[in-house]
Amino acid sequence: MFPPALSRSRSTKLPASRVARTLTAAGCAASGVGLLLVAVSFVEVAAIRAALNAIAPDGRLETLEAIGDAGVIATLRWGGGAALAVGVVLLTLRRRLTDALAAAARPAANTRWLEAAVVGCVLVASVGLSARNLDVPMRFDEALSVLNFAQRSTWSILSQITGDAHFLHILQLRGVYELFGPNPVTLRLPAFLAAFATLGASWWFARTEFGWLAAAFAAALLGASPFFIEYATNARGYTLVSLAFVALLLCGRGIAR
Repeated sequence: MFPPALSRSRSTKLPASRVARTLTAAGCAASGVGLLLVAVSFVEVAAIRAALNAIAPDGRLETLEAIGDAGVIATLRWGGGAALAVGVVLLTLRRRLTDALAAAARPAANTRWLEAAVVGCVLVASVGLSARNLDVPMRFDEALSVLNFAQRSTWSILSQITGDAHFLHILQLRGVYELFGPNPVTLRLPAFLAAFATLGASWWFARTEFGWLAAAFAAALLGASPFFIEYATNARGYTLVSLAFVALLLCGRGIAR
């Protein structure tokens, strides 16, 4: 069962003309981005790396370096194809989507399928984008966590933990290492699962506070964020911290009510 939206979201009405213009603009933008990514995929990978590394904060884009030339080309073409497909769908079905979205602000049972479809597409796309990086070579900070903590005994972890370490994640990392060994995919599973628990909790919070449209938009922004995708496949505790923050928001909402 979906949580009920508050009265302010129920009374919201979306002007059909504004929705149609927004969908048209989004369709054109997505199509343009898709065509651009596909075009860039035919450029030499060395030139792409040099351009992106030049604007990276530390002078090196780690994920791009790790996935190799073939992975860069595949990412650009798959990402460009997905963006182009989204743009074509938005432009082709903008009239039907306009009617559906304009009616979605009113509480009606026949809008539940639209909500489920939107949230489902966001989840599938986000999982797909993130999962592609699960088996890339371990990054420096991930490898350091494994070497310094996961290979030690639990008592050694408890007695020698440092102030900047993600304590709960290190305990999870230790358990996964003990069960499955030094496999990059399994070592990243705690962070991966915490990331999508964060995505679900964020959608739930926005859904109960602002309605399903705002919740779907928030989930899409989070699920497509490069930082979210990066941290979802980074064997560190960033996603666990994010999950704890959203859990605090949910608790705070209950206390405030």
